[in-house]
Amino acid sequence: MGWKPAEIIGKHLSELWTGEGGERLRAFLAEAAATPSATVGPVELPIELGAEQRVIEAVASNLTDDPAVRGLALNFRDISDRKVLEAVAAAGIPRCAYATCEQKSVPGSRTARADSRPAPQHLRGGHVH
Repeated sequence: MGWKPAEIIGKHLSELWTGEGGERLRAFLAEAAATPSATVGPVELPIELGAEQRVIEAVASNLTDDPAVRGLALNFRDISDRKVLEAVAAAGIPRCAYATCEQKSVPGSRTARADSRPAPQHLRGGHVH
């Protein structure tokens, strides 16, 4: 998430998240701690990293009853790019408006165009800004 080890070692997670994201993180951790042997989430947590706003998805498993763990197992992943793509799709913006059409038309790739039609001639070979 962009932090250097020296910036986070010895800190509680709630120190890294501020504002609305911090409040939501604390509520998420409290819910996870209150539900032994259960999984909580996923929950989306906004976080500010300098001037950049990111969205982190969090899942917690309460393993306090497991003698090998005796705590919470937390998983975080950055879903910021996915959220941007969802917003683009919701706004009805064509896929080629945010990436090269060639990137979206590689057969078998994660980013293959769903309709497999060739990109419009005026959009081939470059980024649209």
